[in-house]
Amino acid sequence: MKPVIAILAAGFWVGATGVGWSQNRVGTPAALHPLKGAPSTAAVTSRVQNSNMHAVNAKLRLQMRQIHKDVKSGKLAAGQAKAQFEKLKSVRRQELEFFRQNGQKEITADQRNQLEQNLK
Repeated sequence: MKPVIAILAAGFWVGATGVGWSQNRVGTPAALHPLKGAPSTAAVTSRVQNSNMHAVNAKLRLQMRQIHKDVKSGKLAAGQAKAQFEKLKSVRRQELEFFRQNGQKEITADQRNQLEQNLK
């Protein structure tokens, strides 16, 4: 009888905590899901236009995906891809510096514009 109770208790605990954890987890938007293909930059930025931080991160991800696709298709050489990745890394480092300056995980509209200029 004790093993049955232990199994039921363990099942209840796993079920209850699994549901609780799933509600606190931030989901991945379908537009940014890596297996469903990369949408256009305009589609992503229109969805996240309210948040300066998320818009910049979405553009960074899209550009990284595009670099990977170009290397895979042969449009871009490995050395060129490495240089472009370094450029994206420097933009990300600048964004993190803005976070530190502001004391929170948010950037101003001017900072966002500066980062977007660096992405071009």
